Amino acid sequence: ELARGTARIDEQLMADTRLVKRLVSLGHAARNNAKAKVRQPLAKVAVHVRSDLEAKAIERLRELMLDELNVKSLQRLQDVADVAQVSVNLFPQQLGKKFGSKFPTLRAAVAKMDQAQLARELQAGRGVQVPVDGETLEIAPGEAEVRAAPQPGWAVATEGGYTVAVSTQ
Repeated sequence: ELARGTARIDEQLMADTRLVKRLVSLGHAARNNAKAKVRQPLAKVAVHVRSDLEAKAIERLRELMLDELNVKSLQRLQDVADVAQVSVNLFPQQLGKKFGSKFPTLRAAVAKMDQAQLARELQAGRGVQVPVDGETLEIAPGEAEVRAAPQPGWAVATEGGYTVAVSTQ
C-alpha cells in the first residue's frame, strides 16, 4: 500500500518537474532576450500557465524555479497582456491552401479582432471562429502563432501556451 502511494507521488513530482523545466527554459530564453546573464539577480519572474493545476505545480516547486532563474520573486500572470503586446500571425502556407482566395480577407478580418482574446483561445488549444463575408471560417491552433512583444521593463518568451517574463529593471 505504501509503495503504491509513493508511486503516485513520484508521478506528480515528475509531472511538476517537467513543467518547471520547460518554464525555466523559457525563463532562460527571456533572460537571453534581455541580455541578462544568469549570475545577475533579477527582481521578478512572471509566469502564465494553461491551468490552475499547473499553477499549483509551480507553487510546489517555487524555490527551485527562483533558484534556477536567479530571481527574487515569482508571480502568476493572469493575462499575458500585462507583460507583452500579443498578436496572432496566421501561417499563409497552411491557411492559403485551406481557404484559397479567401485568405487575404481572412487575414484582414483577424487583424481587426481582439488579439489578446484570439491568443488566449489559440494557446488554450481551441480553434477560433472568424466571420468573413457572411460565412464563418475556423482557424485551428496549429494554423497561427502567437507573438509577444514585451512591454517596457520586461523580457518575454512564449511557447505552447506558456509565457515567462523576467523583469529587466
